[in-house]
Amino acid sequence: MVLIRAPGKGELGEEALAQALEMAAPFSPELRWLDERGREAAEIAFTPPPASHFQPRSMEERLRARLMGLPVDVAVLPLGGRRMEALVSDVGEDEAGAEVVRATMAAHGGRALLGASGAGGGGEATRGRKVLAAVRAAGALALFEGADMRVAYHAGGEVEEMADARIRHGDLTALLYLQGYRKDEFV
Repeated sequence: MVLIRAPGKGELGEEALAQALEMAAPFSPELRWLDERGREAAEIAFTPPPASHFQPRSMEERLRARLMGLPVDVAVLPLGGRRMEALVSDVGEDEAGAEVVRATMAAHGGRALLGASGAGGGGEATRGRKVLAAVRAAGALALFEGADMRVAYHAGGEVEEMADARIRHGDLTALLYLQGYRKDEFV
């Protein structure tokens, strides 16, 4: 489970963390800071029950309801294997955090293709790579095809329904936190 406070809105508060830890309590949760200094993002590691008894989307929605409108993004994702080798997105190069995402992924052997909109999600640049697709507009849903992690970025409706994670408050750096990058790894 990943919790990300909206940029400029202060620390990820004790209330949000307590709610998340309480929800994961039956699964022996462990809090890990992704931004220890600024306390903007954290992940809560836990071992869920078998897939037949566990619904990540349901857990995410229940936690969002408990947070009652706090500017915190929540994603319930497997903690292992989240680092992607390529990012494709219909979000433009001028979006907040774009340069940090591009530089950080490049420094760790990945590639960020922002402003993409067509099927195939970057063609040769993503072939054979683990791909994160971040989509804002329903017209770019083709980017989700073949993606290993699908993120609705300030989107709604059909995009959110098809996504594995939803970013409603954060900037593009939230995509790094979703992959498990710590703030001290940002470039």
